[in-house]
Amino acid sequence: MSLTEKVDRAIVLDRAIREQKKELDSIKAELQTAALTDMENKSLKHLQLFGTAGNCEAMYKEKFEIDNFDRLVAVVGNLVRDKVKREEEVKYKVDGRFKDALIALVKGDFRQHDLDGILAGMGLDAKKIKVAKKKLKGEYRKDKEVLASLGVTGAREEELDAIREAKNLE
Repeated sequence: MSLTEKVDRAIVLDRAIREQKKELDSIKAELQTAALTDMENKSLKHLQLFGTAGNCEAMYKEKFEIDNFDRLVAVVGNLVRDKVKREEEVKYKVDGRFKDALIALVKGDFRQHDLDGILAGMGLDAKKIKVAKKKLKGEYRKDKEVLASLGVTGAREEELDAIREAKNLE
C-alpha cells in the first residue's frame, strides 16, 4: 500500500471513528439519564444495567469540599482540628515563549545558523528576508505559510528545521 493510499485509508478510518464516537456518546448519555432516574427513585449510589453482551455500571459520586474551615470548627467543635488536615497545592504557570525556550534547552534543539543565507538560498531578496525574519517563529506549519506568502514553495524541511533551531537559539 502506497503512502497516498495509507493517508486516504487513515482519513476514512478517522471519519468512521468520529461518527461512531458520536453515536457512542449519545447512547452513553441516554444510559446515564435512565440510570440516574432509577437511582434517584430507589435512593441508590450504584446501579448496573445489563445487555446480552455484558453490562455497564452507573455511579453517583458525591463531592465534599470545605469552603469555610472556621465555620466548620464553630459547628462541629475542635475535633475538626484533629481530623482535618490542611493541604495547599503549589502550581507554576510558565510563560509560553519561556516554556518553549526551556524545552529547546533540555532537548538541545537549538543551533547557530546563517538565517540570512538560508533565506537567500530559497530565492528571497533583501526586503523579503527582512520581512521573513520578523514573521518566522520557529513553528513548522506557520513558518511554511510565511515562506509560501513570500513565494517560496516546495518541501523545505531542512530549511524549516534550520529556521526552528535558529529561532530556538534566539
